[in-house]
Amino acid sequence: TESMLSAELPHALDQMLWQYAASRGKVMLGLESVTHQVELMQSMPMREQLQGLKAMARNFAAVRRSQYHMFELYRQGDIRKLYLSSKKGLGRLRRPLLYDRNRHMADRIAVLAREQSGFYAVGAAHLAGAKGILRLVKHHGYNVMKCDT
Repeated sequence: TESMLSAELPHALDQMLWQYAASRGKVMLGLESVTHQVELMQSMPMREQLQGLKAMARNFAAVRRSQYHMFELYRQGDIRKLYLSSKKGLGRLRRPLLYDRNRHMADRIAVLAREQSGFYAVGAAHLAGAKGILRLVKHHGYNVMKCDT
């Protein structure tokens, strides 16, 4: 999906944020480890992964349109619609790829935030919803405030 949007975004936003923080000498930690992500992929049946890849290959134009739609929702700052669109597109993989990861990342943020303040960057589709990171962080006792730019 990154290559589909390469004309608009030559680098992924998370890569740009990482490089910016590194250039400022900031301490950088991941909310998810590579091991955790590999375990997540290994927990998903190979058949489902292959079916998803085949569907993407067969419907490349539709996938590209969907990615542009998601990009536009992000550009507009509409995290609720972005979340709903992402949730719908994940189908049966919604729990492991969205809800479980949200819980894992919110728990990690809560642990790190107890130690020191920080900036936490996550994919925008992970923020909203009843099982979104913003609500889960509130459940850990933190205040979440909207910041207008």
